[in-house]
Amino acid sequence: MSERPGQVGWLEVQRKPRSVLTVPVDAILEAPEGPYVLRALGGFRFEKRPIEIAEIFKKQGFAVLLSGLQVQDRVVARAAFLVQC
Repeated sequence: MSERPGQVGWLEVQRKPRSVLTVPVDAILEAPEGPYVLRALGGFRFEKRPIEIAEIFKKQGFAVLLSGLQVQDRVVARAAFLVQC
C-alpha cells in the first residue's frame, strides 16, 4: 500500500539521552521569594541558594533543576528546615 498526502500514520523518533541536574525533594525549601536549597560550604556552614525547578517527581523523590546549582555542589537533603543559615 503506498502512502498518499493526507493519510494518518505513526512516526517513531529515536530518544536522545540527556544529562540533568537533580536534587532530593526533601532538600527543597520554600520562601516567599521562591524555592531554595542549602548548599554545603564545609564544616557547619551553609548558603541559601535560590533554584529554578523544571519538574518534580515526588513519587520518585527528586526534582530536576534548571538553575541554581552546579554538578559538584552538595546540599542538605535531610531535615534541611532545621538548619539555620
